[in-house]
Amino acid sequence: MVHTKSKTQTVTNTQLAVAVAAAFLAGGLAFAAAPAQRPVAAPVAGACLLYEANMVYTHAINKTRQLCPNNGYWGARFTCTDRKNDTVNVGVGNPCVTQDVILAMARAKCADQTHICVPQGAVAQGTLKMTVDTQYGNLGNPQYALAGTKKFLAGRIKLLADSEAMNIQDLALQFSTNSATTNFNALANSIDSVSLYSDPSLADDRLLATADFAPKTIIENVNYTVQNGVPEYIYIALRLNSVGIDFDSTAIPSSSFKIAVASNGHAVRGQVSGNNITPSITATRGNDITIAPIKITNVASDFAGGSLVGGNQILGGFQITADGGRNTDQFGDVAKARLLQLGLKLATDVGTAFSSNTQNLQLCRVESGNCINIGTPMNGPTFSATTTELILVNEWHGTSTINMSEFHEQSDKYVDSGETANFIVKGTLTNTTDHFAQVKVVNLNSNGLVYGFDENADGFDDYTFYDIRKDMPRGVEYPNVIIRALN
Repeated sequence: MVHTKSKTQTVTNTQLAVAVAAAFLAGGLAFAAAPAQRPVAAPVAGACLLYEANMVYTHAINKTRQLCPNNGYWGARFTCTDRKNDTVNVGVGNPCVTQDVILAMARAKCADQTHICVPQGAVAQGTLKMTVDTQYGNLGNPQYALAGTKKFLAGRIKLLADSEAMNIQDLALQFSTNSATTNFNALANSIDSVSLYSDPSLADDRLLATADFAPKTIIENVNYTVQNGVPEYIYIALRLNSVGIDFDSTAIPSSSFKIAVASNGHAVRGQVSGNNITPSITATRGNDITIAPIKITNVASDFAGGSLVGGNQILGGFQITADGGRNTDQFGDVAKARLLQLGLKLATDVGTAFSSNTQNLQLCRVESGNCINIGTPMNGPTFSATTTELILVNEWHGTSTINMSEFHEQSDKYVDSGETANFIVKGTLTNTTDHFAQVKVVNLNSNGLVYGFDENADGFDDYTFYDIRKDMPRGVEYPNVIIRALN
């Protein structure tokens, strides 16, 4: 009595390459070389070669449960170089045919095909183009990278193969510093490792490979195949060290850098030609990335608007949210942002500022109820029939923004990690019938929002950040927040 057990095994490209090479040497396959100087091989009828064979085999077991001596194969499903016969089978009657025999049968079957194929030995060497995509989503803008982030999406590489599919075995990235205050030691302290993913979700099952950070980071064993003629993308993720006193707290705040595909250090192989390929690199660097111990992640308004009724009333409100992640100061206190400057504007047609029509303007922290006096610049323009929007500054001495140090309580100036701070603007307006008033938070991409981080907890900011980066969708009004009007 004979029992059988079946399973499928894929013959490797190396095995096939050896087998095909041997066949060429033996002169047993039809082959036509491409004419000299032709960039692409000419198709030739009857020149199909074995591309892949999936071997199906059985172990024949007798009553004493001894294996068949040669672990024979009884069939194969295979494709030729043009992949037109991926359902053609080679079958044999003897279950003990060796692998070499079944491969020879598959090669012969390919060589006997009458349809046109490109001879494998004459396939032109393909090319692979690689460049950093600077326009993808948030990556189209400078970003703050929150220290301590385990998977920070830092870049996307565009890949385009031509003439044949390409397998990327190793990929090299080049980091460059953006300022005199940032050196590679600072980056080495801030960036723990660099990973490549096949999807922007950075899901664990899409991880391709990881390497420790270096100015030129070579990531080995990527094993990513770029299909011929179709743009594909690989995503760069950074594991960032934190700021503070945790075990990995070595990040240097304000370290700034860019990422590019390195000019060399790659290992790429053509899938059909089998040749090692030198990719064509476009020397484009990604946008600025700056390490931040705390980020102002959002400035928004839920003010409902309403009627301008005259007298002292709230003219608008807005919220500021911060995130410090796992970062701390050197004493272990959770990181927090100290608000330094804020850009505000008032639009209204009720009359001249500092006149009886517009009085007692104040900026107030809702949580404490504390307020500071604000107004339009003393030496600037005034509201009129043609000027209905002016900046707001500290009363009597402001020039272009509001200095938040005017708040006497320290807590009014800070936004803690995970906290949303609420502010309102209020004032006394007259001549309100058929008129309007509207507050705006402005210039969030420049000096309209400045905040600092006191790493040493000595009352002085060690690092200052001058904007809220557009690293998330902020709507068409960005870099401003237009608060609903009263009218």
